[in-house]
Amino acid sequence: MNNDANWDAYRIFLAVVDTQSLSGAGRRLKLSHATVGRHIATLEKRLGAKLFVREPTGYALTGAGERLRAEVEPM
Repeated sequence: MNNDANWDAYRIFLAVVDTQSLSGAGRRLKLSHATVGRHIATLEKRLGAKLFVREPTGYALTGAGERLRAEVEPM
């Protein structure tokens, strides 16, 4: 994956973190919730770690997700 694709994946990841939902991230980024979900699934596969768990209140970060957020948020 090239650097632009990496940044897109991280940008989408951070939008899900902020909105706690695929649909909220999609609205913010002008993407469908399905597209957001595919990007998150691809990122999780590439990293070999689950980044979110679905809870009644929305998407919550796992430990791996917390570590990724700490790395990419300053970007």
